[in-house]
Amino acid sequence: MKDLAEPEPLSATSVSPDPHAPIPKQIRYIIGNEGCERFSFYGMRNILTVFLVSSLLLYLPEADRARGAKDVFHTFVIGVYFFPLLGGWLADRFFGKYNTIFWLSLVYCLGQACLAMFVTNRTGFYIGLGLIALGSGGIKPCVAAFVGDQFDQTNKHRAKVVFDAFYWIINFGSFFASLFMPLFLRHLGPAVAFGVPGVLMFISTAILWAGRKKYVMIPPAPEPSHASALASAGTERAPPTSLAMSLSATAVIQAAPNDIARMMSATEAMAQEPLVSMEAEGDCSIIRGTRSANPFYRPRKISPPMSRNVCFTCCNAPKCDSRFDCRAASLWYIRF
Repeated sequence: MKDLAEPEPLSATSVSPDPHAPIPKQIRYIIGNEGCERFSFYGMRNILTVFLVSSLLLYLPEADRARGAKDVFHTFVIGVYFFPLLGGWLADRFFGKYNTIFWLSLVYCLGQACLAMFVTNRTGFYIGLGLIALGSGGIKPCVAAFVGDQFDQTNKHRAKVVFDAFYWIINFGSFFASLFMPLFLRHLGPAVAFGVPGVLMFISTAILWAGRKKYVMIPPAPEPSHASALASAGTERAPPTSLAMSLSATAVIQAAPNDIARMMSATEAMAQEPLVSMEAEGDCSIIRGTRSANPFYRPRKISPPMSRNVCFTCCNAPKCDSRFDCRAASLWYIRF
């Protein structure tokens, strides 16, 4: 474990909302990305059924074309609302929100390109619809959550303004897509009508990528490693009432006895006052308390090194990190 530098004590006012805190600058990239993506999606969707009836499904008897177009359209919409389950799972467990949004946006672009290129080829066109369903559905649960990640305790009161703008841009993009895309289909043909949403989706992805160095990126949470062991053993852990009881309750499954002894020793040396509670969450123990009650508020070196990797992580980013920045922290993770 890396040595931890002792930070300067922070006053209680440092966690208070700042009335003059600006909106995070990186928000503009996410809102621009969302506006272009919504124009792309609704522009394509609003001409899809008309195109299917008038062009792609001409091989069907005229009486069956409307029903065939509805079948294709509703199958596509089912995919759009199914793949958020996949996108959310990938973002939470493996790749994080930004990477999931970015790479599925590239899939989305490829799907839009297929629609523009295969307006006379049913197989290619249906592949494009599948890729769009995967891309659009996959990013759906991630974008709004990614907006929320950009705020901290000092500027969280500005989130309402940002989400108002976020949902306004969604309606802005869908309104103008609904207005112009049928005209493009009628006067410029299906290749151009499907190509314009593709260009907007490419611009959307480029805008997202342009802000990559400015975003707050919370890493994905790993799968709890002890949950299956606890379930198979049928062990239930009673809510601990003190730090000592919590460490005793978790010692058997989470750490070697020597580790716990060193942890308790370090805790006793650094604690300012009793903790409120300590409880288990997956493979982490969560210490909840006030700033002054947090035993790792003034971190010191723990020597000798513990036999297992022990990480102290601040706020809501449960990953191993040697840095301490607890200006807004009332919740710390200790990982064994």
